[in-house]
Amino acid sequence: MKIKILVVDDELLLRDVLYNFLNRQGYDVIVAPDAEKGIEVARDNEPDIALIDIKLPQASGIELTLQLKSLYPDLPIIIMTGYPSLDTAVNAMENGANEYIVKPFRLDELTKIIHKYLPDKNPM
Repeated sequence: MKIKILVVDDELLLRDVLYNFLNRQGYDVIVAPDAEKGIEVARDNEPDIALIDIKLPQASGIELTLQLKSLYPDLPIIIMTGYPSLDTAVNAMENGANEYIVKPFRLDELTKIIHKYLPDKNPM
């Protein structure tokens, strides 16, 4: 069974890049443009890991993290941000995020983080 990765980001280009890259790595990738759609597709697909932008329309990535953790307490969540600060990093971690990665990031850096949370699983 393929590992499912949920990507929630309002930037279409980044969603497409992550979708294509992670798909080529053998993951089943589910994308959403906002928190509302992110929750909807998470309920339908039960992701193994989530990549969430901190700044989303309607609800923040922190709010989405809290909602996802209420559904899936053990879900590893990686918060992505283009606006890094110590306050947002601490806030993200205190509210359930496992990692905090600053955009733009290298795809190999993201792969290492994903592998850290899925060490005993292969993509397929």
